[in-house]
Amino acid sequence: MQSIPKIYFYTILLIIISFLIISCNKNQRNETPIAQVGDKVLYLSDIADVFSANITQEDSVRLLNDYANRWGRKQLILKKAEGNLSSGEKNVTAELEDYRASLLIFRYEQAYITQRLDTTVRESELKAFYNENNSNFQLLNPLVKSLYIKVPSDAPTLKKIRELYRSTSEKDANELENICFQGAVNYDYFNGEWINFAVLAKELPLDMKSYENDLINKRYIETNDQQFTYFISIRDLKVKGSIAPFEHIKENIRSIILNKRKQDMVKKLENDIYNEALNLNELKINIGK
Repeated sequence: MQSIPKIYFYTILLIIISFLIISCNKNQRNETPIAQVGDKVLYLSDIADVFSANITQEDSVRLLNDYANRWGRKQLILKKAEGNLSSGEKNVTAELEDYRASLLIFRYEQAYITQRLDTTVRESELKAFYNENNSNFQLLNPLVKSLYIKVPSDAPTLKKIRELYRSTSEKDANELENICFQGAVNYDYFNGEWINFAVLAKELPLDMKSYENDLINKRYIETNDQQFTYFISIRDLKVKGSIAPFEHIKENIRSIILNKRKQDMVKKLENDIYNEALNLNELKINIGK
């Protein structure tokens, strides 16, 4: 769609408004409403910032209509709520004040943390936390270090790939990589990192349970569908229920430690403010014993 100049854009809006004319004499503002529910009125000036200068005529009409309808629905539901709730139920002053207080406290605490939090976590600290809490890091799914290959079943290199994907020699690995880069649909060794086997299983044409059984019994898996042959070479394995390797959850541990620091910082801040207020006699609690 081509955009229209500003002058035509505003002309279009005036044309739209002309179809929605309600006598200006009935309104406090010298402006024609574009929607109204009871005494609630929506004016074009209320939503002027919704429109961009390069909007097309078609898009401006659709946007204006959509906005007016959403506004109308909201006001109708609000009117229904106000008509059916008791005066006590409609009194939200306490809730609003509590929300405001919580929001201000949260913003202050976040700014305080941002300015003062030490985000450096030493490797020794990460490992100490891991060793002290490794029972909490049991795997829900197997982890693998794996080579994964997907190749067309009619590929002329299929036989060679079948020979090489089991090899652990550097020479064979380089040859396999060259072959796969030229003819494989997918070739990935995941940078030698641990991955959740469920992620790998999604690429294969069998159910997860079948592959879990294969993992327990063998490290080399070959399967196929109507078009492709899949090769998996499991270089290392952590079965479900075992402890996750440190390097796999290292960043999670870092987040846990930093979150604990934040919690401790907030708790200390609150205690410091409280104790300071007591010392300055700014807080008085009068409860009879």
